[in-house]
Amino acid sequence: HASRPGSVTAPSGPGNPGYKGLILFLASLPPLRCKGREFAATIRCGGDSTSAAGDIMNSVEERGFLSAGGEMGARIRGHDWTGFAAGTPECWPDTLKSALSLVLGPRFPMFVLWGEQYRCLYNDSFIPILGLRHPQALGRPFQEIWPEIWTTFQPLLQRVRDGESLYFEHMPVRLARNGFEEDTSFTFTYSPLRNGAGEVEGLFCSCIETTEQL
Repeated sequence: HASRPGSVTAPSGPGNPGYKGLILFLASLPPLRCKGREFAATIRCGGDSTSAAGDIMNSVEERGFLSAGGEMGARIRGHDWTGFAAGTPECWPDTLKSALSLVLGPRFPMFVLWGEQYRCLYNDSFIPILGLRHPQALGRPFQEIWPEIWTTFQPLLQRVRDGESLYFEHMPVRLARNGFEEDTSFTFTYSPLRNGAGEVEGLFCSCIETTEQL
């Protein structure tokens, strides 16, 4: 049928070269993985359904909670989340999405540790604290990011997993974040992140380095 002036008509059938190009493009896309489930990028050739295009649009829309995240919002959107237990960002539980919406915006160092491995997602203001460990720290377990302080912090993290909120003021921490060991101090709070059933799935941290104040 004729298109109205100013309108754009999508390829409508297998005989249209543009249609074949769309099929090839969708076939090349990786599947969306959500907690072990796959939503394949497929389209019924010759029919009216374009489920793959719908999945793609939904994927973009469901990452909207990362839109105001600056550098780290962009890094999280573009990160390869293969192996992350919660799947890709559009599939993350509401608890994690809500926590990141809170964390990514403020100009104050914050991060989330998610799951049993305490995988780290942080905001732009936390980058200087990581030193040379940014950006590789994104999505990695706490123990891998900070091996030199794991034995000190693991019991604290477990207490939060058990439902306790913690606060420390000017806590001394010896870090090797810039290729050499240095004595630092931090004031921070840990709070559990609970799902709708009351189960702790992760923890939220707001912190500030106080090394120069001592």
